[in-house]
Amino acid sequence: MEATGPATVARTRGGAEPFPWRLFLTVGTVCLLASVLPLLVAWPAVNGMIRNAAIAGGTLWLLVAWGRLEAPLRIPGAIVGVLLLQVWSGATVLLAAALIGRLNPLGTIDFFLMRHLFVFFAASAVVYFAPALRLRVADVLLAALGVVALAGVVDFVAPQLWSPVRAAMGAAVIDRPVGISGYHSHLAILCNFGIALLAGRAWFARVSFLHFALFALLALASLAAQARAHVPGLAISSGVFLAGLFFRDRRRGFLAGGVLLALLLVAVVALPGKFQTLLGTDLEAEPTLQGRKALTWPQVDFVLEHLPWSGLGPEPVFWGAVERGTDKWAPFHAIDAGFLLLAACYGYVGLGIAIVTFLAYAVGLARVVWLDRDPGRARSQLAVAQLACLASVLVAMYANNIVTWDDAMSVLFLLGGLTQLGWQEERRFLARPQKEAPCIRSAS
Repeated sequence: MEATGPATVARTRGGAEPFPWRLFLTVGTVCLLASVLPLLVAWPAVNGMIRNAAIAGGTLWLLVAWGRLEAPLRIPGAIVGVLLLQVWSGATVLLAAALIGRLNPLGTIDFFLMRHLFVFFAASAVVYFAPALRLRVADVLLAALGVVALAGVVDFVAPQLWSPVRAAMGAAVIDRPVGISGYHSHLAILCNFGIALLAGRAWFARVSFLHFALFALLALASLAAQARAHVPGLAISSGVFLAGLFFRDRRRGFLAGGVLLALLLVAVVALPGKFQTLLGTDLEAEPTLQGRKALTWPQVDFVLEHLPWSGLGPEPVFWGAVERGTDKWAPFHAIDAGFLLLAACYGYVGLGIAIVTFLAYAVGLARVVWLDRDPGRARSQLAVAQLACLASVLVAMYANNIVTWDDAMSVLFLLGGLTQLGWQEERRFLARPQKEAPCIRSAS
């Protein structure tokens, strides 16, 4: 039987019953969401059990997709870059051992995003068989991010009321709201990602009153977190959202943007005490920045002076795992800046791979937006959202490492998988003139 769609890709063999592909998609989607959504809640014990079970079952599900259903495995350039950096991380461990006599535990080799590849491949497999699920999964993610934002706002308005919830989840004990996230910075970047999802919708679909309300909630929660490194990301995501509104309906966009901006300004002016960390901080005298200048930045310089090309390898002490003790190579607690962390762990070679990967990711997403002629524009919506998410990550990496954050990276990889081509789209693109097909096929 010719493979013309999900119902016939599940081919009959010797008169056997067709493969139950609808059940297959249901199982895959459940595994996918179960591997991402628990990470949005700072509840380590529950998160670990749910996510490990989902990934274990989902990996078997992927093998079925690529075997029985004969689904092609597509690896875009950005994922190739992640895999290359993964290989290089193993090499840096061995190089560091040869040069300074130090061998990190093998478990640290999978430091950079390896555990998120399942999310990408599971999402791309779901999309291959059912492209219509793209926006449904994205809406589930957006709803979950709305819950994250709502909890953050409650923690902001009534911290004493919310403190038992914090204690039960093991969240950080600080003077800024965290909601159900582990830390205030995680709350901020997740809310920025939610705004990015709304921004993609604003460019290619009508935005309802509910979406406006959700934008206001996400923006307020991100601002209330007072994570200074993520305020630029909030501005970028919000700017893309408002630009999409202006692009589709200038009058409506001007009115909505003005009202939303006024509400946020009123919140800041009316509650100055609540925003004192954000508004009253002298960044040059800020203790955290001074600590980084005095401790972690010189440590990076020390590593790069002796191991400029390989770095020290994915050293656990760099992100806070101090159980093995310290020495002259890793005497400090953590390196918070993402680009400095990449340079110290992987040297200039690894940093170069990471930068090329970021560029490939951004270029691929831009090509989806401008070259994808799918009437539904679902891929383009998600591509715009990913571009805003990527920009938010990059501007924040000067002050937060981010690349080790499970929740933020899982959202990025989920969106990356959702923008891959479905079987109908792939066949339609292949049917185009040869001069057009190559650039579009590699767009995502």
